[in-house]
Amino acid sequence: MMPDPFATFSLLPGRYYSAVNSIQQFRYKEILGKKKKGEFRIFITGGSTAWGALAPNNESTIGGFLEKILNEKQKVKK
Repeated sequence: MMPDPFATFSLLPGRYYSAVNSIQQFRYKEILGKKKKGEFRIFITGGSTAWGALAPNNESTIGGFLEKILNEKQKVKK
């Protein structure tokens, strides 16, 4: 665990079962850079369920399901 100004403590970056936690505290390997034009970013806040604890992959999390639905509805945007 590492100190976090918003959540008191957060997971250290690294692999946790099937997930990879980035230094930015996201469940993605990549570090998110500057947002590209036409790109949307939606942040889901919460605890273990929002993070996707025990989900076998990113596509099986709440965020993964939401991303799929939004991408299907907005083919032009990412």
